[in-house]
Amino acid sequence: MVFKLRTRNAEFETGTFIPWVASGDATVSDDVACSGFWTARLGPGTGYIQQDGVAYPNRSFEIEFRVGAVGGLATSPLVVTLDFYDEPTFGQFFQWEQQRERSGGAYLPLPEPQPKGRLLRRFSFTVPAADIPTVGGATPVGCLKFDLDAGLSPNNTRRFRLTFSKPVAGGADLIVDAIHVIERTVP
Repeated sequence: MVFKLRTRNAEFETGTFIPWVASGDATVSDDVACSGFWTARLGPGTGYIQQDGVAYPNRSFEIEFRVGAVGGLATSPLVVTLDFYDEPTFGQFFQWEQQRERSGGAYLPLPEPQPKGRLLRRFSFTVPAADIPTVGGATPVGCLKFDLDAGLSPNNTRRFRLTFSKPVAGGADLIVDAIHVIERTVP
């Protein structure tokens, strides 16, 4: 069995979101992290981060990540989705590297409201607010680690979109770190 890590900047150690796209109350923070020094922080309002990547048909997908609540008890769940699309061509969302090179510096892409291609399958998982541990103090902190089996990619799969969202405003900020999409060939 062969596996490939499909996410880039999985632990936000660049100190930026690139190549992730962020919306709403989402920042990269270095005050508390689940691993390393940097983390994605969602809150105090609603927000999300997402990343597109190449995917192939009939492969097994797993999602690994860590989550914690900073500054009190979590009142919002964390919603994780992994969508599979049939469009092999990426829009402006995925072309951040080329645009950054042309502009001569940092470039943070804007999210595509509607991805190209047909949505073939959606895997969704919700971490209830009551299950998210309160973390704080020195990095790394005691975040909750998840290893999710997202199943097989459909026959016509050409790309994926991974999204982490905090859908309820208020309460503690959520930190998400060490995010990996793992693609495995099926024997």
